[in-house]
Amino acid sequence: TTDKNFGFAQIKELATSLHSMSPANIQLLTVPLKPGNFLTSAGDVVEWDPVKSRRLFRDLTNDVPITKPRKAPKVTIPPGSISLQVLNSTNRNGFAATAASDLTQLGFHVTGTGNSPKGANPNATVIRYGPGRADSARTVAAAIPGSTLRLDQSFGNGLQVQLGTTYHGARQVHVASGGQSGTLGSPRTAAQDICT
Repeated sequence: TTDKNFGFAQIKELATSLHSMSPANIQLLTVPLKPGNFLTSAGDVVEWDPVKSRRLFRDLTNDVPITKPRKAPKVTIPPGSISLQVLNSTNRNGFAATAASDLTQLGFHVTGTGNSPKGANPNATVIRYGPGRADSARTVAAAIPGSTLRLDQSFGNGLQVQLGTTYHGARQVHVASGGQSGTLGSPRTAAQDICT
């Protein structure tokens, strides 16, 4: 799939310019997969992990380096034990619903979406939490790279994500007592022998 202005002539020009490139300068990376096999009318297939694959292609689109596997921080509270609100601090329509879907796929329980309170920073993603939710807030922060934690003594038992333009998706977290690491595999070059 290409942009509408990237046709045969541009593809040929790109291929020609890459003709003499060394295989050592080409990196290959497998798209992260969901565990197990899935039976379809075409037979057994594999499926892309809906969260990790989306993050990979978002990173590629945004020119974020993926040359090193990224390990998610270890936390003590699993996503399945955490309920939270997801609010939109930007003017992007459907932004909270998209993030809520990302977090739900990771196991978080989203109790509601909407717009952030007036005065929220549209350029920062903030996890606002009450005094009793610090450990849960750390799990949420680990799942949302680039987010910041904000303790609010008046927030009681609340836990809330206020989405800014820094939100580019969520990732799996590693719970200290067990769980999945949620890391991408290491890229390899086209010159490497994968059988050795």
